[in-house]
Amino acid sequence: MIQDREGNEFVWVPIDSVSTGTSKLADDIRLGRYTFNETNGTPKKEQDADDYDKLTSINSIGDYNYQELIDSSTNTPAKNLRDFVTKTQENGGYYIGRYEASQGIDGKARSQYNKKIWNFITQPNSAVAAREMYDNNYMDSDLINSYSWDTAIVFIQKYSGNSNYANRTSINNNGIINAGKSGDKVCNIYDMASNCMEWTTEHSEPTPCVTRGGHCNGEGRYVGKRSYHGSTSATNDIFAFRILVYLK
Repeated sequence: MIQDREGNEFVWVPIDSVSTGTSKLADDIRLGRYTFNETNGTPKKEQDADDYDKLTSINSIGDYNYQELIDSSTNTPAKNLRDFVTKTQENGGYYIGRYEASQGIDGKARSQYNKKIWNFITQPNSAVAAREMYDNNYMDSDLINSYSWDTAIVFIQKYSGNSNYANRTSINNNGIINAGKSGDKVCNIYDMASNCMEWTTEHSEPTPCVTRGGHCNGEGRYVGKRSYHGSTSATNDIFAFRILVYLK
């Protein structure tokens, strides 16, 4: 976990290998888009990150197709998917927001404990807020994409002691509570199964946008599943977002 000078916290998600001292723990965490077995959580890679520029659909019940698009006129795609994939592979990982995003007094996004969740925000506006957090010579930030969400689950299931976290159902807190207060903590990452549905850059066909994660009073919500929504301009108390950061 790292913390910047303003108190924002992020968790490193390693890819390809994880080491403790001189002991290599694994060499098979690959950056990619995954689905997860609905019984035991076993990941199945649907698209390798090396194929980021190919239109690859993940199909679901109801003939919905989920795609991570490079360009889109209907939702806000990743800021620069090529850079994210290339830099993540070069640096051996990326950072995921430790918490769902909150809003600072300056109007900018934060990733901090016990702060009010930044909800009632559209998918395009959440992408803008995420991107404005960092853009310098060392790192870049964006709204979380399907590669970073899915790979984080693969990492969590290997090292949290919960090999079926993908099927973690929503934690019912009887309402949205402050970041990090739901009791859902895995590998130092909070609230993926609670509080709000989180906007992503992934696209859904025929509807334009996709959220991930659970929400505070949702039924049948699972951390590993995708959910489609009919409008990127939807605003609701259950729509929020999480920030992705990668090194340049």
